[in-house]
Amino acid sequence: MSAGLDATPATAREHREFALAGLLRHDPRHIVLHRAARVTLACCVGFYTCRFLIGDAQMGVYACFAAMSLGAMSSIAGSAWQRLRLYAVALLGSWIFVTAGTFAAVNVWVASAGMLVVGFLVSYLAIGGPRLAGISTGLLLMFILPSFPPYTPEALDSRLIAVALGTALMAAADRWLWPSPDPEPYERRLAITADSLARYLRRIRPLMDGSSVDESSLAEAREEALRSALAWAPWALPPEQRPSSPFRHDRALLACAGLLRMLVRRTRAVETALRSPDAPTGPRRGAFVLDAVHEAVVACEAALSGARLPPDVEPLQAANRRYADQRLSWLRDVVQTETLMDARLRLGSDLTDLGESADLVVQSVRAVRSAPAPSPGPDSELGSLSSPLWFVGESTLALSLQRARGHFTPRSVVFQNALRLALGLAVARYLAGSFDLSHGSWVLLATLTLMRTTASATRSAMWPAFVGTLAGALITGGLLLAFGQSLTFSRC
Repeated sequence: MSAGLDATPATAREHREFALAGLLRHDPRHIVLHRAARVTLACCVGFYTCRFLIGDAQMGVYACFAAMSLGAMSSIAGSAWQRLRLYAVALLGSWIFVTAGTFAAVNVWVASAGMLVVGFLVSYLAIGGPRLAGISTGLLLMFILPSFPPYTPEALDSRLIAVALGTALMAAADRWLWPSPDPEPYERRLAITADSLARYLRRIRPLMDGSSVDESSLAEAREEALRSALAWAPWALPPEQRPSSPFRHDRALLACAGLLRMLVRRTRAVETALRSPDAPTGPRRGAFVLDAVHEAVVACEAALSGARLPPDVEPLQAANRRYADQRLSWLRDVVQTETLMDARLRLGSDLTDLGESADLVVQSVRAVRSAPAPSPGPDSELGSLSSPLWFVGESTLALSLQRARGHFTPRSVVFQNALRLALGLAVARYLAGSFDLSHGSWVLLATLTLMRTTASATRSAMWPAFVGTLAGALITGGLLLAFGQSLTFSRC
């Protein structure tokens, strides 16, 4: 009997340790735990400050929902400075939508029409990249809450103050309470690729002189360059770390990543041509092109790391022009066999492609560092739409409008998702208002949290939402049964 009694606490302790281990296994860095703690503290401080210090319960609700919309219903990622800017953008957007929702609460039809327009516009923010898309759900909540009765435009000032308080509390909690580490800048990742490519170019340089190379070092440098070029590709990164906004800097980063991958492939082609069995022996013509490309890549690595000014494109372009002129004279004087001529032509073509690709890489790095674009020559395609750097010289407004026009079509997934969500929210707002449902904003909140881009994703989100709602109802019912008759509790 005593042994059984002694085993009971140990068994309970083992169950607790097992449950804790399960939670830590799903959240080993405590990211979810820290986020929940930040949201809870910001909501509680905002609500109780407005409720008891200011004496306005409605302000407490708006302060609480402002913190919850940004902390629990939004995904704010990036460096500390980027997150702070997103909070500022979210505050400005929240003020606009709280104002619009306050005046839209005049009747059901106005509120439903406003929900349709606001729902589409905010969801369409996904064209601005994952950071803007991450705050869209929170911004929608800032219109949903005030769009329900009572119609009290005189309370707009207090609502805006409460929203500012909740946003400031959430931003402060994000900054000082278990702050997330800054992700590695994408420029630094591109610098790693450029550095590995520079080593690869150094390893194949002896082949241009007809000398032998260390095969193991060359293979290692080749694999590292290929691996690095693919490891930092945008599709291999989390969505919030991809430079996918329509702005010039992000477009330059994407172009630079793609051009670096192309330059690695061009380098691999040059190595293959140099090691071809039918290639000519002895020193090869055009070694200065490989040297110029290597120097340009080293300069790009330094510029992407922030250690130097943007690279100069003129030395590489001069080497490319010199090689093009020499190739013309060489082709006139070739008297070798057909096989030897084919091998020489293949190497010359690969070196030409290598130099031109490196030229584009240098110009993309200059665009990343916001350096002035060089004046295009008569044969340059820098400003044409066929060039990967067509956006250089375009204004931010023009690039944003170009992205918006490109997605404003029923064929766009962003357009389809925005229209689907807007229609769902508008219908939910009309039904909630027509049936005069108590706390009808929760109908739209459920629609907002459950709707996903696919039917399967929506189904997968339903069960956690149902279980969480049921648990919340049970806890709230228990609190009301236990403390519902308490005057102090009721006033809170």
